[in-house]
Amino acid sequence: MKKLFDVYKDADKFVALHSCGHMIEYIPDLIDIGLDMLEPVQTCNDLGKLKREFGNDLIFWGGIETQKLPFMTPDEVKEMTKDALQTLGKGGGCIIGPSVQIPADVSIENIKAMVETIMEYRDKVM
Repeated sequence: MKKLFDVYKDADKFVALHSCGHMIEYIPDLIDIGLDMLEPVQTCNDLGKLKREFGNDLIFWGGIETQKLPFMTPDEVKEMTKDALQTLGKGGGCIIGPSVQIPADVSIENIKAMVETIMEYRDKVM
């Protein structure tokens, strides 16, 4: 991966990595070889720990756990979205959004609650 990252770094390009699942133990090595952004950010990695330990080195993309969305109320979605924004967005370095694609069984009300909460609170956490 370092050889691949070096091609982009030598061209003065940004390096983003898509990697699903629990991978927090590999992040220091990925930063060392040039990683700039992690996508998606899934809650199995502990959002608070990600931000505390790697927030100065990485941009995080995601943070809203889509696997829970079908089973939540709109109010619960709002709270989860606010928590993700407050955790990952404090001080910048976050592209907030779903951790992966939104499943087909998520209600329109929950999608609306997530989007409206992002729009309302995204500028308040910086």
